[in-house]
Amino acid sequence: MLSEVLQELHWEQSHGGTPWLNSLSEVPADPIEQAQRVIEAIGEVGRALERLHSVDYVLTGFSLELLMKTESGLRIRSLQSNITRKGKIPANQSVSPSYSAPEIVEPSPVSPATDVFHLAALFYGLATRKAPQGTTIEGLRSCRYHLPRFRIYDPTFPVGFEAIWRKAMSANPGKRYQAVTEFLDELKETLEQLRKNASGETTLKFDVGMGTEIGEVKKLRCAENQDAIFPDPGQGESSRIAELRRDVFAIADGVSRCDYGSGDMASGIVIKWVKRAVEKYVKPAEEESPDWEVEEVFKTLSQVVVQATHEIAETAPTAEEARPEKVMSSTLLAAIVKNHNVLVGNTGNSRAFIVGKGYIEQINLDDDVWHARLRSGMPPEEARNKKGNSLLRRVVGACMRDSGKIISDLRRVRFTGYRAYLGPGDLLLLCSDGLVDEGSFISPREAFELVRTNIDKSAQEICDILIDEANARQIPPNHGDNISCIIVKVQG
Repeated sequence: MLSEVLQELHWEQSHGGTPWLNSLSEVPADPIEQAQRVIEAIGEVGRALERLHSVDYVLTGFSLELLMKTESGLRIRSLQSNITRKGKIPANQSVSPSYSAPEIVEPSPVSPATDVFHLAALFYGLATRKAPQGTTIEGLRSCRYHLPRFRIYDPTFPVGFEAIWRKAMSANPGKRYQAVTEFLDELKETLEQLRKNASGETTLKFDVGMGTEIGEVKKLRCAENQDAIFPDPGQGESSRIAELRRDVFAIADGVSRCDYGSGDMASGIVIKWVKRAVEKYVKPAEEESPDWEVEEVFKTLSQVVVQATHEIAETAPTAEEARPEKVMSSTLLAAIVKNHNVLVGNTGNSRAFIVGKGYIEQINLDDDVWHARLRSGMPPEEARNKKGNSLLRRVVGACMRDSGKIISDLRRVRFTGYRAYLGPGDLLLLCSDGLVDEGSFISPREAFELVRTNIDKSAQEICDILIDEANARQIPPNHGDNISCIIVKVQG
């Protein structure tokens, strides 16, 4: 009966208590514990929403300001005036710009999926640490209900939840989870699998594929591939991860628009330094390789970007009219893999993804103006309309002028680390932006479909399929790029 649920959940002054958001525990330092905190928090709200659904009502006036934590549990302010019967159109309903579902903003029939949206918006607010306001100023409608990835705001939040949250927050109610329990169960199962992967209790078996191509359009203008990879089969190199269950992989994408030097020279310098650094960790097959931790290798590679930048700066001309921004440069994406443990280091906009059984998610963040604007607090609806979003802010080889000379600009050279965990059936995809780039070549979703469709094939076959598809998307004379791909496939 509705009256019983109202008595159970409705908050009155006499109940006392504190605003629900203020009752949450401190954010733990451990990322997995942080994810558990968020899931437990929205689970508490979810149970209250389920009680309403059990009597065919929906909390159409959802807002964090309504939630109160009392001794008897979660209660909701002004509950009776903020609910609507399932299947009905909400009338005179207050709108919360950061949380209200589309069917509340533009009134149409509501269902339990409406509250799934509200709960997903709450998940986003807690995961980004932007609750209660959220990341927008004008509200979700201004972004067409498509918010930026939540790990832009907190890169430490574990990989694996993006696809679940996006489904739950779809603008189309029919594409969401249809019940709160479905959404919460999916989050809990992902958390449990994440814990299992992070524990390293399973010894994984690996298969590797890699390749780099000039690209059909670039081939018309330049004979040199400005991408470089490590290991590079074209140079007689191979990975030992299948044997050792640990290895280092890298992609460098030379920036083609430069007056001094060239993109292929810059990426070649970067990979040369990577090889030197990795030599002491991964020995040739006839030699014994030492054991190591991913953090140790990451620290070494952090020096690589500095050393490569200094070498690039030394090639710059000495003439006073020479412009430091025209000196060659390169991205660097490196994945340090040891059994289940992955530490991705990044400078620039080459990309690392985990492809799981039902999702693809980028591990690292691009070092471009778009991401910097969002992290600085600029609302996505404002940042989206700004010019220069794709410009790189950090690259290997960044230079500046000082005392009449072009020197390394180490303020723009930062090797940022991102952690992820692999489990059976997962696939690690590393690529330059000539392979996966939304709106240009293969989108992340298309990459996911290609991988899952061909998951029974070898890592090398999957790699070749992706490169061929990206090549097919190129349009002469100018829409094209070099293409690099490394696949680390975990046997399922």
